[in-house]
Amino acid sequence: MTESTGRGNSVKFFSGSATNSYNNIWPIYTVPVGKTFIVTDIVLISSGVPTTVRFGTVNNSQMYETRAVLPACTLLNGTYATVPCSTSFQGGIRFASGEKIGAYGDSASASMTISGYEF
Repeated sequence: MTESTGRGNSVKFFSGSATNSYNNIWPIYTVPVGKTFIVTDIVLISSGVPTTVRFGTVNNSQMYETRAVLPACTLLNGTYATVPCSTSFQGGIRFASGEKIGAYGDSASASMTISGYEF
């Protein structure tokens, strides 16, 4: 995770993965006590076929609440180049103090980079 702090807000970005095993979802980030985290951008690359990724809160290694369903792209046909799918949220996705952020790939695992700010 990388962090830049100023005026009471911290801009953060971090990387993680979304498994395609519904019962094996681990938190990518846990919002610290007394803080709120707003996700503003997510970049996803599928490790298999193009898929959708459910992004939200995790409880006991399972998806608890879906906050967004996003596309995850894969290799460009005929090349070795990966094509990332990215999503920007005008209002952001809000996560409250203590919530665990996680993701689940519907038909394939995916790598992701998430950015936002914490206050």
